[in-house]
Amino acid sequence: MKEADIVRKITQWLKNNEFWAVKMHGGPFMMMGIPDVLAIKDGKAYWFEVKTPRGVPSKVQLYVMQQLRKHGCVAEVVRSVSDVVKVMEQRLDKHPTSD
Repeated sequence: MKEADIVRKITQWLKNNEFWAVKMHGGPFMMMGIPDVLAIKDGKAYWFEVKTPRGVPSKVQLYVMQQLRKHGCVAEVVRSVSDVVKVMEQRLDKHPTSD
């Protein structure tokens, strides 16, 4: 499966689960290393660098994700919707909601 197909499935899952989600498009005015997908829910930003099963993030991508985490964001490398679900489950376990 191509990375673009994985991105499309991930953004659709996020939108179906009440996240605001967008694919970040690189270009001449975009900072290098920005993760592929930005999702926001309940005031929390989630960044996902999407890779195919054999894909490896670059040093710049890893550095940018480290900086995003330093500023309170979730930033992870994912390869499938199930990886995104795991990230969300881990975050919910760490920060349970009180209703």
